[in-house]
Amino acid sequence: MAAAVVPVTREEAKFKYDMNVPFASQDHAVIVYNSLVVDEELQPKLVIRDMSVDKDVLKVTFYTNQLRILRVSVSSFYDMLTLATKTVAQFGAASGVQ
Repeated sequence: MAAAVVPVTREEAKFKYDMNVPFASQDHAVIVYNSLVVDEELQPKLVIRDMSVDKDVLKVTFYTNQLRILRVSVSSFYDMLTLATKTVAQFGAASGVQ
């Protein structure tokens, strides 16, 4: 029988990963934030992802008790972040966002 999953909390997490992603403008940071915030973690009991925008910087923090889960979550997030950033770079000016 599998062990019961104990949900992670910010206060008791063994591992934490912070990233700050600067953008050309606050509008770009908000567009990327809004694109990524809707995608919930696949294992929300095992990892918590906090996101916010501070001026032109997207701030992201992951909390977990398992390094493997942290690696998978951060790697997946970077893939989505790369796509969103490339999309803003390609279409940002065309949509009226500078």
